[in-house]
Amino acid sequence: MKVQPYAAPPAQADASVKQLEQETLADRANEIWGAIARRAYEMFEGSGCDCGHEVEHWLKAEAEFLRPVPIEVQESDSAFTLRAEIPGFTPKELSVSVEPRRVLIYGKKETQRDDKMATNIISERSSSEILRAIDLPSEVTPGKVSAMLRDGVLELTLPKQETMQKEVAKGQAA
Repeated sequence: MKVQPYAAPPAQADASVKQLEQETLADRANEIWGAIARRAYEMFEGSGCDCGHEVEHWLKAEAEFLRPVPIEVQESDSAFTLRAEIPGFTPKELSVSVEPRRVLIYGKKETQRDDKMATNIISERSSSEILRAIDLPSEVTPGKVSAMLRDGVLELTLPKQETMQKEVAKGQAA
């Protein structure tokens, strides 16, 4: 799992947290959203350009490309805690980008199975992708984010920027 711009791994984390270039994740998100938009438009055309089903077409197209990612966000005085259910993904298959008011979670999992039967070879491949953008109600400090992946749940601790500014002010006053 990678977190942008940087966060030290928590002491009990099952996942190591590494740096990720924000542009890489943003580019992939744009590719996925573009593919979803093209597929939704194909569905619109396939229905005879019947208006009023745009949201339905978008949701169906999105389901073809991405797995849903249920989330829970809790707020305290000093931080947000974000939990995302992503069963089956390993830390190497995940990337997280943190901006002051937004979190992007991206994951791609590919599996391959080969069965050899006499001279025939059966090869099955599957791919599963997740992409979730979460807008935050106030700014966080991206450089202080910690992440932990345990039992299929990604937990991010996102310190609020206001809290960091208050700590600096207290340090200067002392």
